[in-house]
Amino acid sequence: MIKSKKTLVISFSGGRTSAYMTYKLLFEYPNRYNYIVVFANTGKEREKTSAQKI
Repeated sequence: MIKSKKTLVISFSGGRTSAYMTYKLLFEYPNRYNYIVVFANTGKEREKTSAQKI
């Protein structure tokens, strides 16, 4: 019997915590879920929490 994986939808805003959560899920549980990652631009991110500009 083939066990199918559940699908997990990740809403990614581009902020630090959102990026960290996405990274952890994708790289620590690659075989547990099928992932759908969507970018959700809320327009409410704070400058302090966004990725540093180089």
